Amino acid sequence: MMKKRSAFRWLVMIVLLSGMISTQAEQVTENTSSAQPKFLAPAADAGLIVGSIHLDMDTEDAWLLNNKPADDKSSFPVRVSYDNQKHSGRIAVSGSSSRKFVKKSLRITLSDGEWLGTNKITLNGMATDASMMRVWLGWQLAAAVGAPAPVTQFVRLYVNGNYAGLYLAMEWVRPETFARNGYGDDGRFYQPNDSAYCGDLTPLSLTKKQPDTGVGCWNDFSATKSMAPLKTLIADIDSTPIDNFNDFIDANFADESAHNWILINGLLGNSDSYNKNYFLYQSAARNKWVVMPWDFDLSFGRNWDPFLQYPVDTFNDNFSYYKPFDSGAANPLKKKLLYNTKSLKRLRGKFRHYLGIGEPLVGLSGYGWFSPEQMSARIDQIKSVIEIDAKNDPYSSTRHAQFLKDVEALKYFVRARQAYLKTNVASDGVWLYSDDPSWVMPERKPVMLTSTESINPGSRQVVMVDKLTGLVTLALDNADIKNASLVTTIVDGYRAPTKVPADVSPDKCLQRKWTISQSNPEGNIQADVTVEYHEENQRFQERGSMNMADINALKLFALEEGQWRELPTRVNFYSKTLTTENMTIRPDTTVGLVACQK
Repeated sequence: MMKKRSAFRWLVMIVLLSGMISTQAEQVTENTSSAQPKFLAPAADAGLIVGSIHLDMDTEDAWLLNNKPADDKSSFPVRVSYDNQKHSGRIAVSGSSSRKFVKKSLRITLSDGEWLGTNKITLNGMATDASMMRVWLGWQLAAAVGAPAPVTQFVRLYVNGNYAGLYLAMEWVRPETFARNGYGDDGRFYQPNDSAYCGDLTPLSLTKKQPDTGVGCWNDFSATKSMAPLKTLIADIDSTPIDNFNDFIDANFADESAHNWILINGLLGNSDSYNKNYFLYQSAARNKWVVMPWDFDLSFGRNWDPFLQYPVDTFNDNFSYYKPFDSGAANPLKKKLLYNTKSLKRLRGKFRHYLGIGEPLVGLSGYGWFSPEQMSARIDQIKSVIEIDAKNDPYSSTRHAQFLKDVEALKYFVRARQAYLKTNVASDGVWLYSDDPSWVMPERKPVMLTSTESINPGSRQVVMVDKLTGLVTLALDNADIKNASLVTTIVDGYRAPTKVPADVSPDKCLQRKWTISQSNPEGNIQADVTVEYHEENQRFQERGSMNMADINALKLFALEEGQWRELPTRVNFYSKTLTTENMTIRPDTTVGLVACQK
């Protein structure tokens, strides 16, 4: 007991120190007192309001809540204050793999009150997301495209009067969540079982059981239990020919819900939503089905790594811009939608619309919602409100530095994602979906990327892209250019550079090099230059086998006319990018870049 009490006192000291700044934290917006307006349904570009929830607990219970074993699902008494209301209830840690983190996600079950129509309050701790924005942005996107979405709001949590961090409060998903979009609250309501990984809308999913646990593929949350509607839907998906599938979707799914499912996941790079992590709702009011994706933790570049062991296979520092928009588990609804020519054409138009490419779709709002310009402004808005919480995070002394890097990574993700999707799904080129069950990830091989772009005066931001693959070769920011110039970049990847500075060992360099040239004889280009390297998983990464104690010690070196020079370099460990500011690209001169540690 003495050890526990000592540890508890140590934890209280940290929380008390953070509590000293809680008054400052509440000054960020006008509406952060305990007297909060009611939570609002998500809407595109809604003003960001940070609420507050106050908990009163026995001090030892508070310690146990944060320090008990991850598999311990016990709960503790709690008194909750919000919206000038006070209630009693019980609090427990929620989630699955995130239970291992110091900052827990929490679930409060009220015994004498309601919150958003239920007696449950869920608080997402966002412990795996240094930006604390991914889930929020995911649901804002869902609302923007017209998909049903739970109510979400950032809240500052206080335990026994002391600031305990920023959380994302989320509505408990139920029929009323779908009723807000006009689907009624008396429909059938299903979700794949998260632990079974088999809710993929195949006929087998109706009968399959996990051999070790006996758990089936589906949960039925309807008021009156019946699997008959889901069985009918699955049988109809299975029996409908691909040529008829565009009409089948219109007849059976409301408001392009099936298309929006793939659209949202494709924009976010979220592939964890075709055999789990989604809800199905059969609207009695509309006699149609609605799909709602779920769980955006592994999005905006976050990536599962099949070559690492649990739990780092999920919680790792890899970053992927270039997941195919259709990636994820095989699913017959997804497959037939993408194989049908008319249905695919509709989906491509929606991608162009929300990426801000070409002409807007008639009658559809939200044009360019996921464009770099709009997303950068949106991310900056959130940053301005919650950065104070990153600075004052009571769980991590390094959270603010991580926050700033991850915010930068989110912005770059959107730029690279738009460029990549513009090359495939948002284009009119030939494309064919493939869900070959025998597919195996190929071995890593050297890759050559090339891009040539005409850059005009006034082009302050340019992303250069290899047209064959959609992969970014170079990004220019704050460009100063007097005359139109033809800029060419070549990337030689997954291969150690053959030329490096004399005082640098080749095995201390990334397995990538960049070559830049411009053909305007009338002047230089001055710009901030950003290059990226790949580290999507343990196999597809360009750090090679070198021993890099600190990736932040990487420096860019430029080879020009036979001379090497070291460039001032900003490294973003999250986005796997290196930036040098105010670089000069002279006409008719080739510049080679490598990234190394001395």
